[in-house]
Formats: sequence, structure tokens, C-alpha cells
Amino acid sequence: MIKAVLFDNDGVLMDSELVFFEITRDVMLSAGVVLEVSDWARNYLGKGMNTHGMMESLGILPAAAEKIIQDRNQRFMTCLEKGFPPLEGVTETINLLRSQVRLALVTGSSRKTLFQAHGNTDLLDIFECIITSNESPRLKPWPDPYQMALERLDLDPKYAIAVEDSPRGLNSAQSAGLRCVLIPTFLTDISMCRHADWIEEKITDVLRIVKEENRSLT
Repeated sequence: MIKAVLFDNDGVLMDSELVFFEITRDVMLSAGVVLEVSDWARNYLGKGMNTHGMMESLGILPAAAEKIIQDRNQRFMTCLEKGFPPLEGVTETINLLRSQVRLALVTGSSRKTLFQAHGNTDLLDIFECIITSNESPRLKPWPDPYQMALERLDLDPKYAIAVEDSPRGLNSAQSAGLRCVLIPTFLTDISMCRHADWIEEKITDVLRIVKEENRSLT
């Protein structure tokens, strides 16, 4: 039985992940470095490598990398201050699920960044539990963020599922004992996600999964 659904944020609830990548790519290109989608998908979203690690893997010296990251962060902050709209189907899905299961949000973003990103949505008030980088000492792909959410909910992982868009998030959820729904995006390396419990096209499919899983026990 599914009693709770634990959602990732960036790339699942809003398109902030793609915006972050595009700004990073553009700033790197202005510095004469080409960032391929495949590199970002495999290393950043797949293996959990941070931006400094990405820069180092591309042969960028630390001083130059720091300048690129500062420029990227400033540009992303401008977008963040405007907020991001929910992706298609998100508001509908969350509002329908809230009467059926408990809801949690598990993200690698800081709490400040998360609340800025949701400046124009009412979604955060719906989640019973929110875990950000401020609460969890280790980020995805470590299991810690999801384990912390389950502890806050006082729930066995067998009664919950996670919803993710990346190998990093998928591995974090499964390492915490959760089954995971993967909803691929343009940035998802699907070859690293074959072990997902479900691979779906859209977030509204989560409604079907919850209904089917809980119907089978009635």
C-alpha cells in the first residue's frame, strides 16, 4: 500500500533544472568551453558531481572555474527571483494526491532557493515534510535526504514511493528503501535509470500508480 509520495523538485515540479543547465552551458561557452548535454546528464545528474568537479573534468583551471560559477549563479539568481511556474500536470497531480496520501518534498536545493523558486506557487504549503540541503548533511545520490524524510513522516519505506527525474535522485531514493517513479526529461540519461521501478512520461501517471497499487490491496 502507498501511504506517501515523496517528490523531487527541480525537473519534477518545475523546469528549474533545465534553466540551471542552460545558464551554466551559456556562461561556459562564453569562456570558450563547450558543455555537452550528455556530460551534464551523466556526471552532474547521474553521478552527483558538483559544478567544480564538472569544470575540473573539462580541464578548466580553478580560478577560471570560480569566475564561471559566480557568473552562472548571478544569472540564475535573476531567474530565481522571478520564480518558476509548475510544470504541466503538477498542480493537478499534487492537489488530487493530497486527499489520498501524505506528501513530502525532498530536494538538494537550499531552503531559501526552494522558497524563492516557488514564489509564485502555493504548492509548498501542501507538503507535510520538506527536506532541503539545510536539513540533510549529505545530498543525493546518498540516501540521507530520503531517509530523513521517512523519519520525519515516521513511515516505513515500503509504504512510500519517490518521484524523480535523474539517476542521482533515483539512486538516493532506492538506497533509502523506496520504490521510485522516474519521469525523464531532456537532461535525463535514461541508460543510467533502467533499474527504476516505473519509467513514466508525465507526472499525472503517478496518480495511476497510486490508484493501481492501493486498489490491489482492497
